[in-house]
Formats: sequence, C-alpha cells, structure tokens
Amino acid sequence: MRIGLNLLYLIPNKVGGTETLARELIGGLGRVGKKNEFYILCNKENYPTFLDTSRIHRVLIPIDAKNKILRLVAEQFLLPFVAQKYKLDAIHSLGYITPLICGCYKIVGIHDLNWFYHPEDFGLVERTVLRLLVTLSAKMSDKIVTLSEASKKSIMEVLKIKEDKIEVLYGCAPKLVTPGSRKDLQKFGIDRKYLFTVLAAYPHKNLIGALKAFKILVEDKHDILLVVAGLGGRAAEPISDYIKHAQLGERVKILGFVENKDLSTLYKFCTIYICPSLYEGFGIPILEAFSFGKPVVSSGSFSLKEVVGNAGLLTDASKPRVFARDIERVLENKALGDKISLLGRKRALIFSSSKMAKEALEIYNKTINEA
Repeated sequence: MRIGLNLLYLIPNKVGGTETLARELIGGLGRVGKKNEFYILCNKENYPTFLDTSRIHRVLIPIDAKNKILRLVAEQFLLPFVAQKYKLDAIHSLGYITPLICGCYKIVGIHDLNWFYHPEDFGLVERTVLRLLVTLSAKMSDKIVTLSEASKKSIMEVLKIKEDKIEVLYGCAPKLVTPGSRKDLQKFGIDRKYLFTVLAAYPHKNLIGALKAFKILVEDKHDILLVVAGLGGRAAEPISDYIKHAQLGERVKILGFVENKDLSTLYKFCTIYICPSLYEGFGIPILEAFSFGKPVVSSGSFSLKEVVGNAGLLTDASKPRVFARDIERVLENKALGDKISLLGRKRALIFSSSKMAKEALEIYNKTINEA
C-alpha cells in the first residue's frame, strides 16, 4: 500500500495531543509497516521536524499552516494532485478535515467534536468553518478514525454517521526522555510535594475547577503545590484572575509549555497526577503519568474513563468538594496510592505506538479492500 499522511494542520508545539499522536503513529508505521510506503504530507513549519527513511518519505506542500485559509485551500485543491503524483492508495488526514474530492480512498481522523460540545472554546468563524468542514469530511470520507468509543458514539449521534464507517484507534503516550533530578525542580519554584496536571487553558479543561478543589485542600492545611504545564487558551485570563482572587499565587505554578526533559522531571517527582477535564477525545497525559508510576485522580467524563480504566481514581471534577475529597483520599492513604500506581504502570503497557500502527494498517487494508 502507498499511504499519504495529511499533516498540513500540524504546527510544531502548537496543536497539543494531536501532534503527539501523529508522531507516535508515524514512528510505529516505520517499525511495523514493512511492506508499505508512507508519504508524510508536510507544511513548511513541520517539514524539518520529520526524517526520510527507506519507507517514509516527506512531501513538502509549500504553505504556512498558520495561515488557516491557505491551509484549507491547499488541503482541498493541492492534495488531490499530490495523491495522483505519488499514486497513493489512500490519504489518512489526521487533523479532522480531509480533501473532499480525491482520486484515492479518504480516511479522516476526527478525535472529538469539541466545536459542538464546547463552542465557547472557538470564535464564531472558526466554529462555523469546523462545523461545515468536519461534517462534510465525515460524510464524504471512506472511513473515520477516532480515539475512543465515547467519541465514536458522539460522531454517530451528532454527525449522523453509520457505525460501520467508524473505527476506534486508541492512542498512546510518547516515550519521554530521561528525567532530571529533584534539584531541577528549583527553577520552577517547586520546593515541596505537588499535584501535577498538563492541559491547555480552555474552559472545558476545567482548570478553575481544579483550582477550587486545590483551595479546599489548602484550607484543610495540606502543605502542597499545584503545578500546571501546557499551552495557553481562551481561559487563561479567568484562571489568572481566580488565582489572584483566591490568594493562591504562592501555591500555584503555571508553567506554560515545557520541554520534554522538564516534563519528564515534573511527572517523575509529582505526588499525584490530576486530570480535571470535562471533555477529552482521549487523554495522553494520563498514560504518561501511568508510565511514571504516578497515582492518577481523574475526571470520569467522556472518554477519560476508557483511558483510566481501573488504574486510577475516577472522580466528579465538576464538583470541587468531591474532587478535593478524592485527591485527599490518595494523599492520606499510601496503600491506595501504591495500588493505583502499580495498576497504572501495567495499564500504560496496553497502549503502544506499535499496537496503534498495526491497528492503523488493518484499517487502511480494510478501507481499500472493502470498497
């Protein structure tokens, strides 16, 4: 098979978990897809970040993906010619939108329906364009790939897509680099035990809910910090205002984007990893925390219960007092923390890039051979 991987949406370090999944999938395909050829359809920003191998080939589409209109135009009108030039059997578009008319099979990755469930995260124009193009991509593609059974169900219900057109392809966590020492935490002002979370500052990520739960823990005399890493977003200002209003400035560390070595270090030394999000298509940071043997207290919303399984403590993160109580259970019960840490390590092994790549190859084969 000759498969194109449409990464025109991918701006390095700007698109969060979708970048992680794309890179892990490509790495896995390089290891397991030995009878196939893969063509990474790159923009100018991400082209230098990939390497050509004997079976993985970069193709530069000379556009700046930061110009979203230009990117969408290129996706619809240039990629069909690229598919023809390289005699592609299928294009797998990993960023929600596929060329609508193309001379090969079309597979589209729709990880979630954020624009539908949380429109407050988007401006009117962006929301309208997403609604139109994601819906058309879903209806005109030959196969839809999504990250969880929860997302599959929502695509069926919201976009009115038949079940047999949708495949669930679980993601995985990247292998993080070797962490530093506890001394390396000093540059972040971390001098005691801390809760850790990785998320972008969008309303549905519910960082304010986590802050409210953390305030309860502080009021209950827990000598602990809350450390947050991740990209910015529309809720950044309300989050900053809440921290100031709740007088948590000395206890909360908002780090923004951190490099991989620092991220590994932050995972390694945290006391508990918390996930307050009220909506996720998957949950890569949870798997990263599992791989470091950290106890996880997570919202059970949407797909998160699929990712966590029985390897963490599921909570109702929409209720700060309940969230705080469940964090406190792990803080005060070492046996519980040790138990879910062990379960988490085992669960992390279920999700791997090689497994994801093998299942992706099965989807490609099925799409091409079923038609």
